[in-house]
Amino acid sequence: MLRRIVGHQKGVETARMVVDECSRLGISYLTLFAFSAENWLRPKTEVKALMALLKKYIKSETVRMMRDNVRFNVIGNRNDLPEDVNRVVDGALRETSANTGMVLTLALSYGARQEIVRAARLMAADIAAGRAVGDDEALFARYLYTADMPEPIFS
Repeated sequence: MLRRIVGHQKGVETARMVVDECSRLGISYLTLFAFSAENWLRPKTEVKALMALLKKYIKSETVRMMRDNVRFNVIGNRNDLPEDVNRVVDGALRETSANTGMVLTLALSYGARQEIVRAARLMAADIAAGRAVGDDEALFARYLYTADMPEPIFS
């Protein structure tokens, strides 16, 4: 188990280098998949260690994000995250909200299927209530976690 935790700590160091380099290169949006919905199935001691590492990372990186003008964002099902982790996330979101540089998004308790089901339910409820009309991709995209982000460009 200890080796896994050390591996996760190395992953944090790598993520820091990636964020710094992307910011330096002028990348506008960067999403890092930090904790998938499936990760809840890992051993409880590992999940607890990952949550502690996540809290520590967000706290320490908020200072760097402020210095580097990075705005913090989160996608995923935050309802599954422990309350203390959500408090730290909320603090970082609030503190960096006025930053105008790169947007760093962490996918936390995130799963693509989960996101699609969530978006479909929200869209169906809005259509049934008369708050939305249509059934195309553009309408569906408004219900995704990434609705306020530009479409990825591949070149």
